[in-house]
Amino acid sequence: MGRTVRQTRSDYEKTPTQKVGADETENTSTCRSGQAFPLYLMIMMGIWKISGVVAVLVPKLPLLKEWAYAGFFFAMSGAVYAHIAVGDGAQEIFGPALLLVLTVVSWYFRPANRSFDRITRSTG
Repeated sequence: MGRTVRQTRSDYEKTPTQKVGADETENTSTCRSGQAFPLYLMIMMGIWKISGVVAVLVPKLPLLKEWAYAGFFFAMSGAVYAHIAVGDGAQEIFGPALLLVLTVVSWYFRPANRSFDRITRSTG
């Protein structure tokens, strides 16, 4: 027989960041600021970030580089928004905001041979 889950009125009144049971604790990871994210999301984001770094550092493949920069931008802007949404202070927001700025600066000042737009214009 399956496990029966009984929910009480107080379970529905809890905020999304409050943990309800032991099962949720096993499958979440808490950041320094107290935000709890599912473990599968943290693993997936880590793999994507490492893949993005490889894509940016490997020569050629300009379209893949553009997607990597876009991914870094979305990840860091999402991190900034998540910290703001839970009311974190400037100290917690600084790291993701700095990485967001560095991503934009790196994308803007990348060499001409790594720019997808410049390559497509020169071949088309």
